[in-house]
Amino acid sequence: HIAWSTAFLLYAAADVRGAVQDLERPILIKPHGTCIPDDGGLRSQRGVVVHNGRDVDAAIDVIASPFVVQRYLPDADIVSLAGVVADSGLLALAACRYLRTWPPDAGAASFAQTIQPSDDLVGRVEDLLLRTGWRGIFELELLVRGSEAHAIDLNPRPHGWLALAIRAGANLPRIWCDWLLGSSPAFVMARPGVYYRWEDGEFLNVVRHLSRGRLRDAGTCIRPYRNTAFAATTLRDPLPLMARVMWVARRLPRWIRKHGVAR
Repeated sequence: HIAWSTAFLLYAAADVRGAVQDLERPILIKPHGTCIPDDGGLRSQRGVVVHNGRDVDAAIDVIASPFVVQRYLPDADIVSLAGVVADSGLLALAACRYLRTWPPDAGAASFAQTIQPSDDLVGRVEDLLLRTGWRGIFELELLVRGSEAHAIDLNPRPHGWLALAIRAGANLPRIWCDWLLGSSPAFVMARPGVYYRWEDGEFLNVVRHLSRGRLRDAGTCIRPYRNTAFAATTLRDPLPLMARVMWVARRLPRWIRKHGVAR
């Protein structure tokens, strides 16, 4: 079976501080929900890695209750498996390894590559999904260290790197819709070796390296790769990228007034 990473769901800040004292550090404090209402819109939340009491207070200030307190394994690879599960089992599966994330220590995939999962891992993922009773598109994130695989997130929904799965030959939305319409699609495995870039995350990684004088690392972030899927950039459908640029342009002046140009 796939082992679940040690995690607690807590509502009070005092309980979070107590849990951090009991667990070996570093610890990851995560939000229970990805987005929360904020100023008439939505504000995204991400996990915060904490090493001491000061970090805990900072995390509680930016994350809304309830909190998820989870073990953090900085030396483990993040492997994500996404697919479609039906009554008969898996209809499709795409596996990728996160090569870079944003934020760097506990964020979403900004640069990833599809991999070929072992038959054993595929069988364990299928068994887990069938046991939960979920049917449809899913994403399961694992921390992999040697032969250990610790589950950290199970998302019953379309996920951020969906474009990578489609580019690698596993069109998960289409496969799920075909099954709902009565077809019996053959099992599809995404081909390995396809890359993915999330433009926002990669841009911020470049800025981060440049601000620290790490020119070589910044260059690595902008190095082009063949056979790459992008989160928003495509010549066949430019509107998502245009909408994203407009979104940033509208909010950037207010963000600068709040945080300052230097930051």
